[in-house]
Amino acid sequence: MELIGRLVHDGALVNAYDPAVKTLPPDVHKNVSLCETPLAAAQGADALVISTEWPAFRKVSAEELLTVMPDAIVIDPTRFLSNTLGSTSRIRYAAVGYLSR
Repeated sequence: MELIGRLVHDGALVNAYDPAVKTLPPDVHKNVSLCETPLAAAQGADALVISTEWPAFRKVSAEELLTVMPDAIVIDPTRFLSNTLGSTSRIRYAAVGYLSR
């Protein structure tokens, strides 16, 4: 929630996906939407931040992501998706200390 708060503070519209969260707390800003799937959260986004390692994220292929986010930028600090989303040159993939194009 801290990352979401900072993004919203800086003017971002945030689509979030977390299978453990069914509703957002009442104090969450109006610029946050809770999505039902990882692909719904990525739809039309400028960048995708992976901040939790849910198995559902590994089910999303690079091709599926590129259909909803053609200029995909994926920020994955722990390299959780390096074998799936980080393995294609069509996705700009960034992890701590690593950037692939």
